[in-house]
Amino acid sequence: MKKKSRLEIGEAVMILKFIITMIIRLPVSLLSAILDLFPKHIQRPIRHGFFLRSPKPPVELPFAVQQAGTIMTTELRIVEYRTYFFNIDMYFKPNDQEERKRIQKLVGEYGRDQNGNLYNPGIAIPLRLTVSVLDAAGEHPLFDRNIEYEEVYAWGADHFTKNIGQIELRPGRYRATIESLKDIPELVGTPVTFSITYRIKSTPH
Repeated sequence: MKKKSRLEIGEAVMILKFIITMIIRLPVSLLSAILDLFPKHIQRPIRHGFFLRSPKPPVELPFAVQQAGTIMTTELRIVEYRTYFFNIDMYFKPNDQEERKRIQKLVGEYGRDQNGNLYNPGIAIPLRLTVSVLDAAGEHPLFDRNIEYEEVYAWGADHFTKNIGQIELRPGRYRATIESLKDIPELVGTPVTFSITYRIKSTPH
């Protein structure tokens, strides 16, 4: 059997390194979708190896909420047991007061009456939020909720935030998915993100 030259071995190593580098650079959500095509016994060790690549909160991702059928999925690495906030953030230019007023009218106002009803909910933003636990046995549903009206949770110099879910998460791996259920023409052209945060001044459970 012919021995491979050092040059051939070197080229093979370089190609292997290149392939590994390209795989590592893939988004976690895409890697997960690819792994779903393989049997569970193959998925488990690979998923465990990529666990540390999963982002941990705070996480913020672009989300085309104005288009029905838009789906955003992200895996999460939770390292502290605490309450996490799942939000929709709507942005405007900091110095554009007219745009700020327009967005504020759409998102509504903070506050509820004595019966728990929103004072001003703004326009309907129909969404579905699901959160699943990921472990060696597979994926297990934890939270599944349809949302239409929620109050403004926070605001800043360039955005308004509507909270769509508060969930206590223990350390581990999770998958969060948000889906837009209806076209929202009022938000066309408005930058929107899906974010997962926590109160920085709060302490873990």
